[in-house]
Amino acid sequence: VIDHPESYAEFTSTCMISYSIARGLQNGWLNKSEWDPVLQKSWIAIKSRIGTDGELVVDSCTGTGKQKSMEAYFDRKAILGRDDRAGAMALLFAREMQEYFKE
Repeated sequence: VIDHPESYAEFTSTCMISYSIARGLQNGWLNKSEWDPVLQKSWIAIKSRIGTDGELVVDSCTGTGKQKSMEAYFDRKAILGRDDRAGAMALLFAREMQEYFKE
């Protein structure tokens, strides 16, 4: 839940949203002067939450489907450590950033 301050800054959603911004910029769907600063901040934030050995990912939520209440989303476990799903999202975004920086 990204629009509630009581929700922690979840890693995988940050990666997926940032990937979408990068893709939108590369395809001309988003205004570069408005969205490039957002993308640059998210790139720094995502890199800061991955250990230098690639093993530590901070605040990746456990995979969940639809929950019965808002509280259930807030109470999901935050993973501190290796998580294949979080790693995949980070790699997807990193690959998109590689393409973005080529421009």
